[in-house]
Amino acid sequence: MPPRPSFYRQGGSLYQIMTDNRADFRGGRNSAELPDNLNASELVDSTNARCQLFGGIIKRTGTRRVNVTQLSSINGITQWDAPSGKQSVAIAGGNLYYRAQGFGDFTTVASTIPNANVHFAPFRANTSGAPLVLYFACGGQVYSWDGTATLTRIDGTNTVPPASLLVPYHTRMFANHTLFKQFVAWSGVGVATNFTPSTAIAGGTAMVDVLRGDAIVAMEVIMSSLLIATKESVVRFTGYSADDIQIAQDTQGVSGELGVVGDNALLRVEQVAMAMTTKGPYAMMEAGLMPIGPYIEADFDAMDRTQLANVTIGYHQGRREVWFAYAGASDGGLNKHVLIFNIRLQRWYGPFVYPFGITSFNAYEDATGTKYLYAGCSDGFVRHMDTGGLDDVLSNGTGGSAYTMTVEFAPYFFSGPMYQKTLRNVFVQANLPVGHGLTLKYSFDAGSLSSHAFTQTGNANFTLSYRARPYGTGSRLRVQLTDSSSTIPEIAGLSVEAYHRERPTTN
Repeated sequence: MPPRPSFYRQGGSLYQIMTDNRADFRGGRNSAELPDNLNASELVDSTNARCQLFGGIIKRTGTRRVNVTQLSSINGITQWDAPSGKQSVAIAGGNLYYRAQGFGDFTTVASTIPNANVHFAPFRANTSGAPLVLYFACGGQVYSWDGTATLTRIDGTNTVPPASLLVPYHTRMFANHTLFKQFVAWSGVGVATNFTPSTAIAGGTAMVDVLRGDAIVAMEVIMSSLLIATKESVVRFTGYSADDIQIAQDTQGVSGELGVVGDNALLRVEQVAMAMTTKGPYAMMEAGLMPIGPYIEADFDAMDRTQLANVTIGYHQGRREVWFAYAGASDGGLNKHVLIFNIRLQRWYGPFVYPFGITSFNAYEDATGTKYLYAGCSDGFVRHMDTGGLDDVLSNGTGGSAYTMTVEFAPYFFSGPMYQKTLRNVFVQANLPVGHGLTLKYSFDAGSLSSHAFTQTGNANFTLSYRARPYGTGSRLRVQLTDSSSTIPEIAGLSVEAYHRERPTTN
């Protein structure tokens, strides 16, 4: 039998006590629907908050600078397996910078690298004992880096084309051609420094028919295919010798209508490629594209459309999150907003809002083997994007600034939006560390938000139930939780109790 309802008697009247319990917020952010139409598991707002796999909500972690000395705006960042071990490489201000794992300044290798986005491609030659070499393309120039002392420019030699994109695929190195913008070129089998055509296993070039004649802006490998994208279409390249190389294009391609907005807006994530198009984010497969952004269309529609080409995608492998960094309307043209797509939940949360602009992302593995995410930033710092509870902490671990988490839940109606109810209790099941600043905000209908601060000292080890005794009568209840401290509060669930007034709302 269902539980009997509770009642409360006041002034000779009997009022039913209604309870709405919510402990599953895996529906994530939904800005595409009116708040009144959301499911109980969905969120109106999740700024600087992430949804957890078990259904709870936790404040996002902070960021920390890697380098002490400020560089020029970072054009690209990567981590690769250099002969001496894991090595981070950054390109900024025309120079190459490198360092081992951890925090501290980079070693400088002076050069004249163009001021443009950089694309890296580790490659090992097919000779006995050949070391792994890091190749990269930038603004029409191509370089090789051995990880210790030798930086060599290789475009213009052995038919290596001027390029801005490099991708290793089927034992060859592939590149675009910055002078012939519809051409893709490939190296010989097992050699990244020779694109000269001669035999079936040597280099070659092909013109890519991309319907509208646009320039190639991005390339990525998924499964058995090399995806070649312009801003208006995507084609598929397969094969590894002159006998079986094919380019599926026009109506045979991946997409004849949607392309990729910029060179940092296409990234392989496990078996698919995540892409930002002019119509929002898509998952790209060999057979076509699938939209993944219906729930957050309003957020992408509100971005600074003049900076669409600068959208940057990163993959946080440790958390199974795809990060879409973009410029909001008030970001001054910098990518200060990041919306997060969780590939396990298949839903969105964020945006994460930062005080700096992001120019590039790259996976980072620390000395323990844990996977994180690095960002190259427009102010000349490389940042660890998942550490501590403050933003922009200095390389030595000091300083930093607090940021605010704001979570707003789907409205509470109880028996229906047309009936009035009076608040009785709000219980928040949460892990609130010592020093937390969690605040409950609430209002009925179009009223201003009232605040209730949880003054308990908190507990760093257990999830406890915190109680608020709010007030107010109305039909539609808004509930928010905010925190502006340096701690990382974790919300497991929310229970709201109200008296059912049994009085329909009238004009």
